[in-house]
Amino acid sequence: MIVKRQECLVTTSIMKTWDKSAPNKLLGLWAVPSPEKKCLNGYKYELINANNNSVKSRDANFFYIQKLSLSILNDVIPILNNVNCCDYSSRFWNILLGHWLQRYVSSLLFRYQRLRSALLIPGLTHTYIIERKQYEFSALTSLDFILRTNDQHWNHHLFGMLLKRMSHDIECLTLKSKIDATLSPEKKQNTLPPNQFKIITKKTLQTVSRTLMKHNDAVIVKPYLPKKVELFLHLSLGQLPLFHTSAGISLCPEDKSLRSSLKTEFGFKTNDFEGIARELLFDFIPRCFLEKFSELKILAEQQNLPKNPKFIFTSNNFDTDEVFKFWVGTKVEKGVPYIVGQHGSAYGTHKYLLTKFGPEMTTSDRFLTWGWCCSQTREMPMFLLKTAGQKFVGGKVKRSLNNYSRLMLVMPLMPHFVHHWDSLRDFNLNQKFQINFVQSLPENIKKNLVVRLHHLAEKREWSDKKRWYKNIPDVEIDDGHIDILKLAKTNRLTIFAYDSAGFLEFLSLGIPCICLWHGGLDHLLVSAQSDYEELVSVGLIHLNASEAADWLDCCWNSVDEWWLSEAVKDARQTFCNKYAKFEDQPVRKLKRALLSIKSVTGLSV
Repeated sequence: MIVKRQECLVTTSIMKTWDKSAPNKLLGLWAVPSPEKKCLNGYKYELINANNNSVKSRDANFFYIQKLSLSILNDVIPILNNVNCCDYSSRFWNILLGHWLQRYVSSLLFRYQRLRSALLIPGLTHTYIIERKQYEFSALTSLDFILRTNDQHWNHHLFGMLLKRMSHDIECLTLKSKIDATLSPEKKQNTLPPNQFKIITKKTLQTVSRTLMKHNDAVIVKPYLPKKVELFLHLSLGQLPLFHTSAGISLCPEDKSLRSSLKTEFGFKTNDFEGIARELLFDFIPRCFLEKFSELKILAEQQNLPKNPKFIFTSNNFDTDEVFKFWVGTKVEKGVPYIVGQHGSAYGTHKYLLTKFGPEMTTSDRFLTWGWCCSQTREMPMFLLKTAGQKFVGGKVKRSLNNYSRLMLVMPLMPHFVHHWDSLRDFNLNQKFQINFVQSLPENIKKNLVVRLHHLAEKREWSDKKRWYKNIPDVEIDDGHIDILKLAKTNRLTIFAYDSAGFLEFLSLGIPCICLWHGGLDHLLVSAQSDYEELVSVGLIHLNASEAADWLDCCWNSVDEWWLSEAVKDARQTFCNKYAKFEDQPVRKLKRALLSIKSVTGLSV
């Protein structure tokens, strides 16, 4: 039977799956080949308009994800304890795999809903799916899972798997493949030669630290503090820094028979999303939590860390460091206080990112914030950790900003494909928004503009630099490798193009800056919106590109006067006291707080 090919559903940018003889409907921006690929001649295509990207839809999906993630966690714990011959608590398992589980449900829900919307479009008759014999969806670690969500082949096979489980009339046409792709980002090797001096120095410091370490020393790992402050904090506690490094987990293939049996035990076959999420769980769970669990346990036991620490404090290592998380989980089981510090601007303000539902919030005995406190008993208001002890600029500027001509626009990094909404669409709209802003600037300001990209932008497939040059050929680009605080010293003004921790750091230190955001304040919690609206009222946040360009034109020669005005200083101080508190004696305050925290027995997720 000859299929009448009216329109083809395209799920990724793999050109082999596009139809040259029929119009192609692209599931999202990720399916558009990057600009440098000259391969679209002869193809007809258009993007599918999503209907599930509203604020109301995002809110509903977010709370659904939290509820389902917790339900799956509670149900899968007995199975994981049984197969791994252990009896760890729900708190332990939430510390170990809670972040991965929330990302798994979130990323799967977005793909499922996007497909469900596409299947309602009249005229779609077929899609192409590359033949797969033994495709391994699982990654080695939770970090590798994040990397895989960005890969077009991984996504293609996932969309194909979902399509086969959803009711629809679209014909899935199989494409033969000579290569049975089993993408493994974790296998990529670093091509840069190792720095032998750094390696020897690090090993020497680790040896000295291990020799002088006491069994009850506090464990402070990646606390998001300046190195000097971190050193003095250790010394104030009567100990040396740990110089901790987690061991790597060795590679291994999937145990397909084990995963198949667990899949049968845990999942149930229904076409609704929860049924699919449960059915596929053991196809995707990282191998470090299953095949390599025994090795993970051994590596955790071999950690060169105190046996009975006073407390554990980290601000960065609670998410993707599997060995450290395992070690933390075992110590928490024995009653060691576990403290997590805030490490990003979204905590306490963002609806969907770094929220109160995150394992770092629900499993820690105390969560140290940058000043804010809600109704959670675990929150302890402190100060902005990253800038602790640094010099406050504020109103003590001895130089005139007018002596400096550079304007810096700080851009975000292309997001990982793990969110429950179309974050790539938002990223693209924001980039166009910022380009429109730059194009609206008068020439005397535009010629002094530097667009600062994220230092990892060149490793993503978005080609940020080429997109900027295409729209503004003579724009100056900074690749993001130099410390932004050093560059700020020669900027007249810095603009943050997203809700960045850098914006809070600059405000806290009194460095002249503003925000220019696309999409308004809808991403903020209701409790935080009025605080941000105060910043809008004094010009610290702008939400309209052309109006921001006009404002900048008016105050460009009087940035000093605006920045030091009473209205701006009052708004800045009030805001910082809540979200970016400045502290000139961070060691004393941190030591007192950390030693006062006790373990919460019976803490549940």
